[in-house]
Amino acid sequence: MLVGNKADLGHLRAITTDDAKAFAERENFFFMEASARDALNVENAFTQLLTQIYRKALLEGEIASSTFADDDYDYMYKVVLIGDSGVGKSNLLSRFSKNEFSLESKSTIGVEFATRSINVDDMIIKGQMWDTNGQERYRAIPSSYYRGAVGAIIVYDITRNVTYENVERWLKEFRAYTDPGIVVMLVGNKADLGYLRAITTNDAKAFAERENILFMEASAQDALNVTHAFTELLTQIHIKAQQGPYPRHLPTPMKTTNRKESCATCTSSSPPQPERGQSRRRDK
Repeated sequence: MLVGNKADLGHLRAITTDDAKAFAERENFFFMEASARDALNVENAFTQLLTQIYRKALLEGEIASSTFADDDYDYMYKVVLIGDSGVGKSNLLSRFSKNEFSLESKSTIGVEFATRSINVDDMIIKGQMWDTNGQERYRAIPSSYYRGAVGAIIVYDITRNVTYENVERWLKEFRAYTDPGIVVMLVGNKADLGYLRAITTNDAKAFAERENILFMEASAQDALNVTHAFTELLTQIHIKAQQGPYPRHLPTPMKTTNRKESCATCTSSSPPQPERGQSRRRDK
């Protein structure tokens, strides 16, 4: 991680944020500006770095994946939530994974994980959802967020037009880092604030149809269509995996026979393995 310290002395700045960010992108590492004196982004910088070290160790097998085998499943699919800061991505994920909502939720730094399993055609499908940060200054290497994803939910706020205008950029960026044909859903959040609506349902639906992606309006606060949205996305991902031909990161479908019938819906805050749409045969 590259850290530009003494951000509290901005009036004496000699290096622009854009120049430092561009260097970090070329070298493929993280970037953040901070101020030790003002305690600005100090904890965020260390937290993000340690999180990414942990992820790398997990993915490379330095930490046993069985540590996080919290429930049985047939397939696991990685899904990322993307969109501008403040549109409610974290609350959508929290509502789906834990049935919780907070009016005081803070912006996510780096990436957070949550999982939940659903039943699709007598198969237990686990969604590994990654909540990515929408603030531009924390997105020095977005490819690390998208790597291995087989689905995405792009979230906008129906009351803020700028968040809808940025949807096309988020979709373009996601497609640049993933394989063609990956399942994407556009979600208009905060449907409970319809009296403040800035984007019509028909406009968003027409955009989704043009881009060949799914669309749904939802409300994390009222729990409206939240489970429906995630379930529909995971179901379509699994159907696509079953149909073939398969993208290179999806396995040939394999049904296991020793599933625990009592496990229908499970949640976890840790990132279990496998990550990339993989099937797992259970221990007997």
